Amino acid sequence: RLVSDWSSDVCSSDLGSVDPEALGRSRKLLKQGLRQAEQENNVELLYELHYHLAIVDAQRGNPDLAQSHYRVALKQPVLPMVRLGAEVNLGNLYQQAGRLDEAVSLYQLAIQTSGDLPQVHYNLGLALRAKGDLNGAIAAYEKAATLDPSRAEVYQNLGAALRSEERRVGKECRSR
Repeated sequence: RLVSDWSSDVCSSDLGSVDPEALGRSRKLLKQGLRQAEQENNVELLYELHYHLAIVDAQRGNPDLAQSHYRVALKQPVLPMVRLGAEVNLGNLYQQAGRLDEAVSLYQLAIQTSGDLPQVHYNLGLALRAKGDLNGAIAAYEKAATLDPSRAEVYQNLGAALRSEERRVGKECRSR
């Protein structure tokens, strides 16, 4: 599971169950605000509007448009901690699209910004494991478990990665 699946996460792109009509109204209002913020050149508001448009577009099943809004949001000259949600959520979308190198880069950037958000370490572990970097995944899962020992899915993925690495090492030893 990605960080957006954890309901307690502040970086979550999940706003709960929202009906399509409400999403359409939200999108229309956000676009209206975006036009006004562009006229005012209000970079903080431009970030927020693109960020929320990305969330709405992702919920409406349009990940490409959501990615585009996250990228525009991340181009705004706002404080690094403000960018954290867009970095993580765009990383999640990239990971879901199989763009693992880009997902890893965004998770690493988010870790540099936030330091110790266990969910970001966990997502990094998922992306690294999907890339076949078991040692990197294990390190990320271990960090996530250290920071928040209450997440069963962290231990499940850590155990699976350790078992996969053990099998890989065993095959290497037998082939010598």
